[in-house]
Amino acid sequence: MAGSNKETTRQKMIGLMYIVLVAMLALQVSNTVLDKFLLIDESLQHSVSSIRKENLRVFEGIKRSVKDRGNKPEDLDVVKKAKDVMSETDVVINEIENLRNEIVEITGGLDENDHYKGIEEDEKVMQITLGKGDSKDGKAYELKRLLNAYAEKISKFDSSLNIPNIALDAIEIDRFKNDKDQKNKDFAELNFEETPMIAAMAVLSQFENEVVRIEAKALDVLADKVGLEEVPFDQVEAFVSPVSKVVTAGTPYKATVMLVASSSVAKPKITTSEGTVDIGLDGKGSVEFVANSSNFGQDGKITKTWSGAIEINTPAGPKTYEFTEEFVVQKPNLQFESAAIQALYYNCGNELNVRVPELGIHYNPEFKITGAEYEKGNQPGKVTVIPKSKSVEVMVKNNGVEIGKQQFRVKPIPLPTLKIFNGNRPIDPVKGGALPRRIKAVAIPDADFKEFNPRDARYKVTDWELMIVRNNRNVFSDRFSNDEVNLRKFHEKAKTGDQLVMQIHKVERLNYKSDREEVKMGLQVFYYPIN
Repeated sequence: MAGSNKETTRQKMIGLMYIVLVAMLALQVSNTVLDKFLLIDESLQHSVSSIRKENLRVFEGIKRSVKDRGNKPEDLDVVKKAKDVMSETDVVINEIENLRNEIVEITGGLDENDHYKGIEEDEKVMQITLGKGDSKDGKAYELKRLLNAYAEKISKFDSSLNIPNIALDAIEIDRFKNDKDQKNKDFAELNFEETPMIAAMAVLSQFENEVVRIEAKALDVLADKVGLEEVPFDQVEAFVSPVSKVVTAGTPYKATVMLVASSSVAKPKITTSEGTVDIGLDGKGSVEFVANSSNFGQDGKITKTWSGAIEINTPAGPKTYEFTEEFVVQKPNLQFESAAIQALYYNCGNELNVRVPELGIHYNPEFKITGAEYEKGNQPGKVTVIPKSKSVEVMVKNNGVEIGKQQFRVKPIPLPTLKIFNGNRPIDPVKGGALPRRIKAVAIPDADFKEFNPRDARYKVTDWELMIVRNNRNVFSDRFSNDEVNLRKFHEKAKTGDQLVMQIHKVERLNYKSDREEVKMGLQVFYYPIN
């Protein structure tokens, strides 16, 4: 409805975007953030174009209404003011566009695909916007004067228009006035200091949005003076605003579908190739579906499309506007983390942490593992794999969508090394010596195996026999289930020149569940000459 000064939800969203942009500029930007700035810039440019089309439609409606009212002198003055408003807007938009073009040129221009070459460049951006050194003679200072002068000029077209300054220093913005790192920055420094080229473009697009919104507000006020209550829908288009056009398989694709038209439009009917659409009171449809693909290009991406139609009722009957939207499905980066990632140990609890960073909060994996048993951990992506064959395949799904698989070799558990200890030292089977008072049979795990699977590398001798042998004859023997033995009885029987013969019959391993498992080592025999 023309004449309304109340901001729509869309206008409020665009108004808040400036604060978001400047807050993002205070952060250390990565390539991912730069890509987001590119998407924001494209979205804001589209918004500027759409609002200006609507403003032109309002201006044409003002002229029609004045003509229908008989071209009264006071009404013709409204037409002149509306034309002046649009002319002042043209001046500001053209100056901002000139600055955008200069920034593109100074940072390397466009490549053969019409993509910006210097999106990460910030030094040259500061030279043109802030000026050299502390001169403060850069074009951002001219832009501040231009924007605030525009707000002042538009305010003079009607007493109800009281447009505040557009270009503000940090101290004038609630978000930054108490921020010790930002509060002393002027408008130019706040928006363009150490700002990558693509972020500067997004900031300029935001100011263009602010300018055309002010133009829209002024035209609405002037339209109300000549009784323009409703403008016909002579230019309507379907508009799709995805959260991102690059979507990782297994995550939701999200987008807003709307008509670029006045808020007085009746609630539309929206249908898509991906199913039903929930439509809010504001006429906007929320679309969400799981992005998926089984065929990716060499770069790990594939371009797909979805489509839909928006139907509205008009005085001439229902009218349908169709749209088709492209998006890119990106293959997830499946990351397996494990101490022994190249191979798993047979019948052991091999712990894997399967990560897909791109899925974020949407990551809730399901596993299909062949050649092994497995137990899911207490966190998404964590799984314990117990191989039962020579190879294992781990397939990962998310929300029912396969996102990748990994093959693993399976290695047999290396046998432990058996040693007999007298206190803290192993006995010498060659030299021998005095008969110890106590000895202990120890099964020492392979070093690599213990490092990778410590919970499975726990061994104990559970059956061994000790004998005093004299002239190849057994003069005394005993069998033990404990790994440590007191040799008091053997001292009573042994003489110098005898041999202590130790036969290890059984070694057991405690696995990651603390279950016992016999280690097939065969009979192990040790000799110790008694001197």
